[in-house]
Amino acid sequence: MNHHVSGDAVPAGYREGALGLLRYNWGDAYLIGEADGVWTAQRRDTGHTLTAASAGELREAIVADYATNPVPR
Repeated sequence: MNHHVSGDAVPAGYREGALGLLRYNWGDAYLIGEADGVWTAQRRDTGHTLTAASAGELREAIVADYATNPVPR
């Protein structure tokens, strides 16, 4: 997901598909959501929240965060 379109420019179907994909891949470790163009992933172990302007940016932030400190499952 390297689409760098954010906010209202993203069609609703893309947001829902991207959200579902992020939740499918990372939902065991993070609570993932999108509201008003802000994408969030909250760690299930510490509650620390990552934010991004797009699904692709959030995925990159999750990958970096998880690589540094994996979430125990």
